[in-house]
Amino acid sequence: SSHKLTCTTAETTPAATVHMYTLQNIEGKDLQSAGFGTSSAKTLTCSFWVKSSLTGTYAVVFKQITSAAAVYYYGDNYTIGTANTWQKVTIAIPKNTVANIVNDASIGFSCDFIVVSGTNYSSGTKLSSWTVSPATNSIEAGHTANLGATVGNTWQITGVQLELGSVATDFEHRSFAEELVACQRYCHVVQNGGTEAHLGVGAQYNTTAVNIALHLPNSLRVSPTVERILDGSSNWIQIYVGGASQSSNSVPQVADFNGNTIRLYCPSSITNRTAGEASWCHVKPNAKLILSAEL
Repeated sequence: SSHKLTCTTAETTPAATVHMYTLQNIEGKDLQSAGFGTSSAKTLTCSFWVKSSLTGTYAVVFKQITSAAAVYYYGDNYTIGTANTWQKVTIAIPKNTVANIVNDASIGFSCDFIVVSGTNYSSGTKLSSWTVSPATNSIEAGHTANLGATVGNTWQITGVQLELGSVATDFEHRSFAEELVACQRYCHVVQNGGTEAHLGVGAQYNTTAVNIALHLPNSLRVSPTVERILDGSSNWIQIYVGGASQSSNSVPQVADFNGNTIRLYCPSSITNRTAGEASWCHVKPNAKLILSAEL
């Protein structure tokens, strides 16, 4: 599989303030082994496969966020010389002995793959080392390709890997089960297509609101934001008390969070119930509940 960008609306010359990119954010605690901010800091290597219908020079920007919320930048370029042909790119990232990477579940590092860069971002001097708050026009310096110049231009990337040391090893292919566990740290979706999906056991908080206990297969990164996708009747949840049920479009709230256990509070869900009464709750057919803990 790969990630593909396609130009659908052309801009022959990008405005100075325009830049476009796709990025990967990484949790700070996952990069503590790099030792940034210490005398034993290590170099990093970023490798990936890329192809584009547009030849030219592209920029990759690396951002490092410290425990003091300072942002350091380092950038490099690669050239696509043959259109529509996969090529492997390897970029050496220098160590930073001056500043650390924040050690928690927030964004500590990112890789930004630039495809369009206006002069406000690319007309300066290329960064040759990690730099805190550099001139904006140096951040993407060296980038000249304009993927947005012609409708139908494409840029495609796969096999992105960031690792310790100065050698780019072969891409690590993980099993479906391993990837699923990794993904569930950032997002959990409750749905079952055209049939109901069990959500959890509930207890009435009062005559109209219900608390629902959710038990997730894996811990989320942080307390999630909640999005509901309604069905054709503008509802998303079905709440059963015994054999009787009521549908609702209640706006749910995360009341308590403990990794893979959540108390979901749904106000104004049903009517004429009794506080403490038990219920069982489903996501309705063609509806979804999305718990997002994305970076």
